[in-house]
Amino acid sequence: LEEQRLRRLEGLQATHTPVFRPELAQRSLLLAERSERRRAAQQGGTRAAGVPASPAGAARSATRATLGKPAGGDVQGDAELLDPECTFHPKITKAAREREARPCKELGPGDMKRRIERRAKALEEQGKRELATCTAPKVIPYNGVNNGRLRLREDVDTLMERIQNGRATEQKRRNKEVQERQDLEDSQCPFQPKVTSAPAFVKRVAASRRAAKALQAQADKENGGPEQKQPEWQ
Repeated sequence: LEEQRLRRLEGLQATHTPVFRPELAQRSLLLAERSERRRAAQQGGTRAAGVPASPAGAARSATRATLGKPAGGDVQGDAELLDPECTFHPKITKAAREREARPCKELGPGDMKRRIERRAKALEEQGKRELATCTAPKVIPYNGVNNGRLRLREDVDTLMERIQNGRATEQKRRNKEVQERQDLEDSQCPFQPKVTSAPAFVKRVAASRRAAKALQAQADKENGGPEQKQPEWQ
């Protein structure tokens, strides 16, 4: 039993003890193989030329050597020569190609400074355009007088009359607006009541009552008014 227990413990220890040898995926192995090929091609090209090459040129030469293409290939296929699986193809304009390279310290603060300068210049130009378009206000003469609508110094006697006329004109305009608004609201109201005339005998009774009231009022006026009776509660 003791021997079986020891064998079982040794088996468990051998199973769970790491071997310190990682398992690499096929993609990692392929990348490592390509890196070795490029490094070997770069070393071979440098030794043959006797001149140290730049990292980008060395990578292109190594890729061409790996893929079996000549060193004088076209420039458009450089991106494809680096890695056949690369799908990104940057488009570099002629102005960007001719522009000088900038250091890293100018990429952030330098761009911000240039943006601020462009914005300040644009604001300054906009202010100049607005100032150029601003002209003196055009004053329309009022009956040949340019000193104001009330003309206090030129025509003082008719000041109150002119003020009243202006107020009357303004009131007429307001009344007209109110009437137009009321007409508009009434035109949207579909309810129109029908008023019928009263019967003839009702009209005769109302006329007789009005006549009786008129005679009574005339008699009271001639007699000095009706007698004022004292209320019973006093």
